[in-house]
Amino acid sequence: MPEISEKMRKKMEQRRKDVASRSGGKIPIFTIKEGTTRMRTLPVGDEQDFAVEGSYIFINKDLGGFISPTTWGEKCAWSSHVEKLLSSKDPDDKKLAERMKAKRRFFSPHIKYSDDKGKEVDTASGAKLLILTNGQYQAMIDLYLEDEYGDMTDPIEGYDLKFKRTGTGKMDTEYSVIPCKSSKLPKEFRKVYDVEAMMRELTPSFEETKEKLSQFLKTEVGVSDDDGDGERPAKKDKKKKKKKKASE
Repeated sequence: MPEISEKMRKKMEQRRKDVASRSGGKIPIFTIKEGTTRMRTLPVGDEQDFAVEGSYIFINKDLGGFISPTTWGEKCAWSSHVEKLLSSKDPDDKKLAERMKAKRRFFSPHIKYSDDKGKEVDTASGAKLLILTNGQYQAMIDLYLEDEYGDMTDPIEGYDLKFKRTGTGKMDTEYSVIPCKSSKLPKEFRKVYDVEAMMRELTPSFEETKEKLSQFLKTEVGVSDDDGDGERPAKKDKKKKKKKKASE
């Protein structure tokens, strides 16, 4: 992999600390809560996908989660510990390892609205990565490829998305993705966002993953079974062609 200059490494490490301090130690990232959340996928240019796949580790609601360095082929103390548990002969170790294993998720730059009509942007949150399940990402691709909807990231002719979530547990959580009518992206967000750069900025170093693992093991709070994703495929929630209509 390309080497990073020492100057740039120090700069990015400091930026990462600044971001962590502003977020209370938790990763500053959007997750879809129960109910309906209206969002806008931000422009990413013609050379990259609007979402990038990564390895995500959710610890629990108190400690949050993080993008694993293994996303970039780098060492992660948490993942190394999981491998150690998996090689154990103790059934409890293997069970814990299965719950601690990283999940493949997709990350995409978004803004969030404070209302369902898309009239007020949540400016306090600003532009952040949204974590997507495989089903949500597939639903967005389906919309992207349909002539009726097309590129939701276009700043002028694109459209907002309503993410609906029902259920709170791992087994009963379902999502749907609803396209809204075409609208202009607020001017302050009309720029090209580098998804991978945003992800790298939020990826902890090996030493930081050691700290997260140590904190988890000391508190023995356990790993949540519900990382708020749900594995069921997301639905585009559209009616048949003749009755299909975008949300307001």
